[in-house]
Parts: sequence; structure tokens; C-alpha cells
Amino acid sequence: MNLETQYETAPEGAEKPVLAAWQKVALVFALISTLAGLSLGGFGSEAAEVSAASPQASSFSAAAGDPSAPPENSQGPGIWAPLLAKGGLSFFLAFCVGYAVRAALKILFLAVGLASLAVFGLQYAGLLGEIQWERLGEFWQVGVTAARDQVDGLRAFVTGSLPSAASGTLGMFTGFRRTG
Repeated sequence: MNLETQYETAPEGAEKPVLAAWQKVALVFALISTLAGLSLGGFGSEAAEVSAASPQASSFSAAAGDPSAPPENSQGPGIWAPLLAKGGLSFFLAFCVGYAVRAALKILFLAVGLASLAVFGLQYAGLLGEIQWERLGEFWQVGVTAARDQVDGLRAFVTGSLPSAASGTLGMFTGFRRTG
């Protein structure tokens, strides 16, 4: 069976799913990861650094007076909890941002295309005079510069504001990617 046959047999009224199956699986994994991290201790499990000179350094340690005592074991859920919680949350939030950016770009491209068709149609009909392409190019450059600034701000958000930049970048890509 070739691809043309598959598309011909699909019902015309059937709606395409909003998210692809792999995107749904990624979102569920991110949410499960976030919930697992929060249930293990979440965001509050990072140990606060206490200076050795502070009075709290000796009062909370069981072996404060014995320098030969082995260090406390810092392994366990305390290490994984923030990683899971922040990584999953970063993926989910960046997915939402990527999905919204993709939808906004679709609307923007549609509006620019319709406006261009209207201008060309009005000029062809003689209802619009000569178009000053130089001034239009200047406006275009201003728009490109503003868009570049916004993209730099988005990049700063993904790398700085989200706790896990790698997970956030992957979430942004997954949200921006086409569903089909």
C-alpha cells in the first residue's frame, strides 16, 4: 500500500490530533519526573551551605568535635529530587513556550501574507499608488532587529531562568516541532 492510498482512504471530516503520540509521551514523562522529584523532596532538599566558622556548623553535626569521623552520606533521594523536579518542570514549561511560539508564528505569517496580498491586489487594481520599497525595507529592518532582541530574550530565559537548560531546550524543540 502506498502513501497516496492511505491519504485517500482517510475520512475527510476526521480531525488531526493536536499533539503527536511521541509528544504526549514526552509530556507525561516530564510530568511524572516532576512529581517524582517533588515527592522525594523537591526544591527544598538542597542543603544550605553552612560556614565552618558559624555556630550552626558544630551544633547540627553529630560528630562535630571528632575530625576523624567519616563524613555523612549525602547520597540518596536528596540528590535526585531537585534534578527530577527541576528537569521535568523545565521541560514542561519550555514545551508550553515552544508550542505557543509556534502558534504565534503561524498567526503572524498568515497576517503578513494576507496583508501582502491585499497591498498587491490594491496596487494592481489601481487603488493604491506607488509603493515606496525603500521605506518598507527600513520598517522591515526595524522589525527584524526587534524580533532578534526578542529571540535573545527567549534564549536568556531558556538558559538562565529555567533550572535545567538542557531539559528546557529539549522541551522547546518538542513543543515547537510539527505534530504530524
